Amino acid sequence: MTFRNKRTARRAGKLSGQTRRAQQMEHVGRVFVQIQNCRDEGRGWRAIADMLNAVGVGAPRGGTWYPTTVKRVYEAGKRSGVQLNLIEREGYP
Repeated sequence: MTFRNKRTARRAGKLSGQTRRAQQMEHVGRVFVQIQNCRDEGRGWRAIADMLNAVGVGAPRGGTWYPTTVKRVYEAGKRSGVQLNLIEREGYP
């Protein structure tokens, strides 16, 4: 894709960054439901991280899950009410 000037190219980059962020938040929302279910079962952060890695679920930036990453996703999901939005939109159990 070619652009007429650098300003247009930067705007296109920002839009793609916004799209990427929206996709990342969608993924985090889906994983949040799994994390919350595990927490309800009494699992710790390390056990949840190990489970997500074993199943092959990618971390928010595509890497490995660590206990701190799991905790941050869980806390961010609770703050933003991500679970409620997903349940209403996609009918999660």
